[in-house]
Amino acid sequence: MAKFRLVTEKVIDSAFRDATRPGHFTTIPASFYIKSLEAELRECIAATPSGLLDNKLLLLERYYTEFRIYEIGLSQSSDIFAEQPNLRLECLFACLQATKSYCTTLINIDLTQYPGLPALVTGQMTNCFACLCRLSMCEQSGWDRDIVNSTIDVSFFLQELEKKYAQVRETVGIDADDFGGSDYFTIKASKLRSMKASWDALTLTAISLQELESFSVDFLDACSW
Repeated sequence: MAKFRLVTEKVIDSAFRDATRPGHFTTIPASFYIKSLEAELRECIAATPSGLLDNKLLLLERYYTEFRIYEIGLSQSSDIFAEQPNLRLECLFACLQATKSYCTTLINIDLTQYPGLPALVTGQMTNCFACLCRLSMCEQSGWDRDIVNSTIDVSFFLQELEKKYAQVRETVGIDADDFGGSDYFTIKASKLRSMKASWDALTLTAISLQELESFSVDFLDACSW
């Protein structure tokens, strides 16, 4: 798990992280950055004992690392993809698939294990949700924004995740009176309901890009756990 996080930290520390924000561009080819981190990710996977390859916490780390690597596809810099213009689209698709794998793995974790999930998972979820929102707004040539909903049913995922969080208190025997009826998991379940409502507003009606950006603010605010 630590090895995957080291790769993720390299992504975060890289100058390419700034390339996803206006006014912070780099001219180093994205292909160099991607190949380097992909190689490190493959080494991490190869070094994982076979008995742990299906460990869901490790899978979360793996898919989150993939997501962070390919998030460079959302960069607003055109220079880094100048040599391989199709690479940006490949990154967008890979980023979406990694996010889907992360969400699928998370929802398949047994309910009784939720109280023991690392706090870092909450931050990872926030970043994944925010990325899905950005992918649904992306106007890159060749990218169909509807592919987000056709690839992952975000509304269903948020609904199922909310149900799990809402059931944790009863399942593990948390006394609601000790928290004034507002324990951690109940609060998070409420947050997830708000996120689902915002996501549905983003995607269930045909709206302009300007309206989409306005609606997305509510969704990203709800993501702030």
